[in-house]
Amino acid sequence: MLPDDFAAAQRRHVVRAEGRYHAFLPPPLPPAMMLQGELALQLSAAAQNVDKLVTAGILVEAPLRGRTRQFVAREIVRVVEGLPL
Repeated sequence: MLPDDFAAAQRRHVVRAEGRYHAFLPPPLPPAMMLQGELALQLSAAAQNVDKLVTAGILVEAPLRGRTRQFVAREIVRVVEGLPL
């Protein structure tokens, strides 16, 4: 690839390699985040809720059509949110 094949913002990361070749060297990744306190608790709770939603979705993955799907989706949301059915 040639430098002109890249978008303008990416061109600055294209360097000349051996011979007539070019290589794209992306910028380094940002440092890893250390989650602490309330943010870590919220992330953990969110991950647990996603797991519940995935499990519920697998259970109702059978071919539901029409209005039945709406009622099942509403029930799934209630289960995930911990509301009475």
